[in-house]
Amino acid sequence: SNFLIDEENLSLLLEILHKLRQLTDPSLLKASNATTPKALFSQIFSLTHSLEKEDHRPTVEDFKAFLRQAHNVFVKGDTSVRSSLLRVIRYSIPEHGTANAKQGEYFLRELITEEFHWLVVTSFEREPELALERSQAFKLMSKVLPVAGTSYPT
Repeated sequence: SNFLIDEENLSLLLEILHKLRQLTDPSLLKASNATTPKALFSQIFSLTHSLEKEDHRPTVEDFKAFLRQAHNVFVKGDTSVRSSLLRVIRYSIPEHGTANAKQGEYFLRELITEEFHWLVVTSFEREPELALERSQAFKLMSKVLPVAGTSYPT
């Protein structure tokens, strides 16, 4: 049952992704009736925070669907959008040492399959002024490495 799509949690991920897309495409932002990009980031932060709760964690299939759609948003987005996506990914992966930790391996496999590990590497290579993005990349890797160990591509 862990591999079935959970509509509620998938819709949460897709709602976050939709809001991030609005930030990368000015025509979507105009059509969204959002007051400001700052208001959108506030909504994204709130939605992402709910992913921390175990009952809102996406399934592996939800995560896979999210990653497939998030790739272009990550590439086109600015550092704030990339930071937000890295944070969503980090909160989606089960914690090492919890009841669902074994699932973490499946999440990591999807991260690698969708080639997000390369995007994380590019976040590490960004200019030092982009500290938030780099910080989120470090936080993601500190969550990934205890699960992946030496199997994570470098």
